[in-house]
Amino acid sequence: MQTLEKIINKLNPELNDGNFEYVLKECLKLKETYPKSSFLDNYIGLLYKSLGQLDKAEEFFHSSLKINNNNFAALNNLANTYKVNNKIKEAIEYYHKALNLKPDYVQCLINYGQLKLKLNNHEGAIELFLKSIDLDPKKKGTWMANFNLATAYMQLNDKSNGIKYVHKTLELNPDFAFADKLISNITDYNKNDDHLYDVKSKIDQTKSNINKGIYHFILGKAYEDKKDYAESIKNILKANQILKKSLKYKVETQIENIQKVTETFKNIDFKKYQSNENKNEKFIFIVGMPRSGTSLVEQILSAHTETFGAGETTILENILKKEFYTEKFDINNSNLIKKITLNYRKNMSFFNTEKIIIDKSLLNFIWIGFIKILYPNSYVINVVRDPFENCISCFKNYFEGGLPFTYDQKDLAIFYKNYIRTVNFWKGKLGSFIYEIKYENLIENSKNEIEKLLKFCDLKYEDNCLNFHNNKNPVKTLSMIQVRQPIYKSSLNLSKKFDYKKEFSELYNELNKTP
Repeated sequence: MQTLEKIINKLNPELNDGNFEYVLKECLKLKETYPKSSFLDNYIGLLYKSLGQLDKAEEFFHSSLKINNNNFAALNNLANTYKVNNKIKEAIEYYHKALNLKPDYVQCLINYGQLKLKLNNHEGAIELFLKSIDLDPKKKGTWMANFNLATAYMQLNDKSNGIKYVHKTLELNPDFAFADKLISNITDYNKNDDHLYDVKSKIDQTKSNINKGIYHFILGKAYEDKKDYAESIKNILKANQILKKSLKYKVETQIENIQKVTETFKNIDFKKYQSNENKNEKFIFIVGMPRSGTSLVEQILSAHTETFGAGETTILENILKKEFYTEKFDINNSNLIKKITLNYRKNMSFFNTEKIIIDKSLLNFIWIGFIKILYPNSYVINVVRDPFENCISCFKNYFEGGLPFTYDQKDLAIFYKNYIRTVNFWKGKLGSFIYEIKYENLIENSKNEIEKLLKFCDLKYEDNCLNFHNNKNPVKTLSMIQVRQPIYKSSLNLSKKFDYKKEFSELYNELNKTP
């Protein structure tokens, strides 16, 4: 009789082809023969997690642990699921349980380090990544540990260590485009184009469409540095074409989901919620399109002595999506509102600060009405930039997860216009609760705009905010290099270098259509 492990191994080719639902169906059948297998339940939990069904994944990991509470793999996988599900307290608890059983569990050390990165505990994260590498007999570690170290150091603006570990990553895993992307972010190809030729040699060799797309984005940036704009545009178009094909995405569906939120608030009287017990709690929420200048605004505000920049947490967005898109959701259910409030507060408390927390989750523009109900004395800052400049900057870059509308010109323009409509809806309902700052004005008249921004947030002016480039806080976005520099006006009107209106006419024309 075949062992369970051998039976499951035979399903691996299907798994490698992405047929998760088929493999899940087969494994659920195996449950009838192996009802008390901790191994099988852990495997089924992983399948549910891969399919995004996190609650079912949690159920099977718990089942696996009920059968064998020493299954450290299930403990680690449950912690990972809690991390994705923004149950941070539980994630930390189960990482500790796994490491108490197996202190040399390399993958768990890396996963826990990634959570610490998410919480801006870079010192703790680096310690865990280095420990995982130290456990390797040859002291090289896994490519994943090295890449996470490189990322952590880059976010702290430690380019020397960042480059050191990104090269170690590529020694262990040469076809890992995310590592090359880190190198690209800090490389001026007009001064050194060695990396350009390394990337060109990888495009035809890689079997991954995501890698291929990222490599073309890197070449787009490299040729722009070298002022070869025709070659840059060619690679940008190719990158987006490749990544668009690899996605199952319809912008119309995302917009329908956004409109469900505004429709719910169409006749809401916010005065009904003024007695909210959380009215004394304050957060600063920065919203806007990607590449609109939100990272710059966050760096300016987080340089203030009374604030703490948490970056793009997506915590509130994920909590609200989980609750809102259900048949049971009721905006007037005070217990539900309290549950959401407590959940967000609990997760944000892991940032371990008494300061005013800045949450720069861009897509929170969808949830501004909820922010007003949950934390009525918070501050919402919407950062806007010239529409064409903003969208072109999106189209030139690769974003990890959550922004699939950026890989198609028409999708991007449609999403941008819907973003404007959504913010205008909230402005019509909430008025001065939302402060709008224009990127171009911030660049052209920095001191005056920063003073007005601080006044809106009830913060006293500090020179630190004008000298934000000296801010030591980690930066986790594509702008990690730019925001370490003083404000420079060369970032304005970048599209004039290209014949964008010709090459990207679909984007330009769609943006200029009457809504």
